[in-house]
Amino acid sequence: HLRVAYDDAWVVGWRDEGLQRLIDLYKFERTRARADVIARLLDHILPQLPPETVITYIPTIPLHRRQRGYDHMKLTAEALARRRSLQSNSLLHRLTALPQLGSDKKSRLVRQRGAFEVPTNIETPVLLLDDIYTTGATITAGVAALRHASQQPIFVGVVARQPFK
Repeated sequence: HLRVAYDDAWVVGWRDEGLQRLIDLYKFERTRARADVIARLLDHILPQLPPETVITYIPTIPLHRRQRGYDHMKLTAEALARRRSLQSNSLLHRLTALPQLGSDKKSRLVRQRGAFEVPTNIETPVLLLDDIYTTGATITAGVAALRHASQQPIFVGVVARQPFK
């Protein structure tokens, strides 16, 4: 599996009871106001980023977006951008729509390979956000697409680290 380097990464914490409950409320119980709480947590752990940094996110698969009525990471990226006075932009476009939940590590890696594209060149540093890091397959695919479109620094911010079982 191809490893694609990002310039730096930060994680709020392990997906324990508190972070798990927060993320589950946000994703599955349609509590949109949690975007600001999660943005505050990310803001707290992130260092000062270059002022031209654009905040983007791993887009939710269409099925989950329809079920929830929103893309939870888009709302988080927008909330963090407001807090940091940075731009937020949907840079990654999904080419696949396969859910990861319940997949083994090998399947996750295969499913995410080529999952995203970036239709334009990027001339600024990018902060890529995701909610949960389990195997790294999704982040790797997102960074690969961003790297294809940019020579600028790519940073990663994740809300929770989930040990893979």
